[in-house]
Amino acid sequence: MNMLKVIAVASIICAPGVYAGDKIDADHCTAKINQLDSIERSEGAGLHGGVATDIRKLIAQAKEAREKGDGKGCLTAANKALSLYKTASK
Repeated sequence: MNMLKVIAVASIICAPGVYAGDKIDADHCTAKINQLDSIERSEGAGLHGGVATDIRKLIAQAKEAREKGDGKGCLTAANKALSLYKTASK
């Protein structure tokens, strides 16, 4: 019985940290999406072809993941899109 109490207390103590990690990912993802949207508005006309299509698909994936509450998936897609943009703009 004492072990059950210890597990219950530990799970209550650790729970806010788990949820905070997801919120941080979501906040970072939103910032990345805003950055990508800003880039697309200012320089989007200069990007053509397959790379531009790939970047737009990744941005859409990031937005979908954000809507579903998947902070890690959102951040992954947004980081890939930003990396592709940086590679294409060199």
